[in-house]
Amino acid sequence: MISQLKTEFYDILANELEYNVTDNPYGEEVKTFPYVLLTLQDTHRDVRKNSYLYEIKFKIDIFSEYSGEKEIFDMEQAIFDKSKRLLDNDFVSYYREGAFRIIDDKATGVMRKHGIITYTIYCAGGIEEHVEDDNLQTHE
Repeated sequence: MISQLKTEFYDILANELEYNVTDNPYGEEVKTFPYVLLTLQDTHRDVRKNSYLYEIKFKIDIFSEYSGEKEIFDMEQAIFDKSKRLLDNDFVSYYREGAFRIIDDKATGVMRKHGIITYTIYCAGGIEEHVEDDNLQTHE
C-alpha cells in the first residue's frame, strides 16, 4: 500500500504536473531547477479486531532557483489541487497537508528557496479471515 501511494504521488508530480522529481537526494542525475524530492517520512499502523488504520506521511521538498517565494507558492497550490486524485483509491479514507513552510537554502553558496510540504494519508479497511489457511488478510 505504501509503495502504491508513493508511486501515485510520484505520477502526480512527474506526469501530471511535469516536475523534475526524484526520491534520492544523492543520485547522480543532473537536477534542473525547480526540482522536487519525494520521500516517506513515517508510518503508523493500527490493527483492531476486524479493521486496520494506516497513517502514512510523505515529505515533499521543493528546491527552487528563484530567490523569491512565488514559484514555491504556485507549486504548493498545484500539488494540493492535484493530490485530490489520491482519494480515488478505495483504501484511502482521508488525506491532509499537515505542514507547509519555506526556508532559505544556502547550501550551494547562492541564496535559494526550499519549500517543505508534509502530507498525511489515512488508509482504513476491514480485515477478513480466509478459512482455507486461517491467515488474516487486509483488503488493500
